[in-house]
Amino acid sequence: MKSILILSSLLVMFVISPAFAENYEVDIVSGAYQKECQLGNKCLEPHTITIIVEDSITWINKDIFSHQIVTIQSEDDERVAGNFDTGHIPPGEKGSFTFRLNGIYQYHDPEYPHIIGTVIVKTGHTQPDFDWTLESILFSNIEGKNTAPTTKQPLYITNKVANIGEGNPPETNFGLSIYKGPELAFQGFEKLSVGPKQSDYATYTWTPKEPGKYTFIFTSDSSDYTLETIMQNNIDYREFFIYDGIAPPAIQERYGVSFDMITCEKGLELAKKKTTGSPICASSTTISKLLERGFLTN
Repeated sequence: MKSILILSSLLVMFVISPAFAENYEVDIVSGAYQKECQLGNKCLEPHTITIIVEDSITWINKDIFSHQIVTIQSEDDERVAGNFDTGHIPPGEKGSFTFRLNGIYQYHDPEYPHIIGTVIVKTGHTQPDFDWTLESILFSNIEGKNTAPTTKQPLYITNKVANIGEGNPPETNFGLSIYKGPELAFQGFEKLSVGPKQSDYATYTWTPKEPGKYTFIFTSDSSDYTLETIMQNNIDYREFFIYDGIAPPAIQERYGVSFDMITCEKGLELAKKKTTGSPICASSTTISKLLERGFLTN
């Protein structure tokens, strides 16, 4: 899925040759008619997509009801580059649109307004075009080992950025902004030189002061989007829960902590569930009883 990196050239109208045009697919997922799918932006897959001018998008209706993809009209929003309407798309059918102007297109289904998506149309790949790999975010501790994000320790946050364009830029500031609700909790930058079709890793150090849910937003120095703008436009970001002190053992495992490095709260011991191999922290008495019954293994 494309990141929130939106170059200023998006605001300049520009048409390129259709010789290199591509078609992309967006699924209107099964169950999209239910409002619950808006939690985590699950109504569309992907809910945000980045293409270039003259590319097309085909929406595939995998739901049991008909849907319609229509631009959300906003006369005051200069970032909306144009309007489109696929017409009604019956279950199992498709609807397409070719984007001939660059800009940001936000759309929805007027009958099911909780279904919201965004198309970011760029002018082409003749310049640096940075793309964060948001699925590659890693947390490590001061020893360089994987850790779950917790308070009371420095977190080393690493993420991969790729230059999918043809341009060879000078050093670029790659930033990380972390919000707790509307409040900015951290902001850091790292300068990297990422050549065409190459990638690199940016690393930031942050010591969380409070537990809770945080929003992580990665940008380049060509990005001017705030948290409010990102939320309004449904642009991709990542949310993480910061745990107080020590995270539950299953959470530590999820963040890549090896079994022998999992930490338990004081007074608890570590064992594995026999059926799943999942880690568990419990008192020595409880672990002994579960071992006797065959529920755990050391």
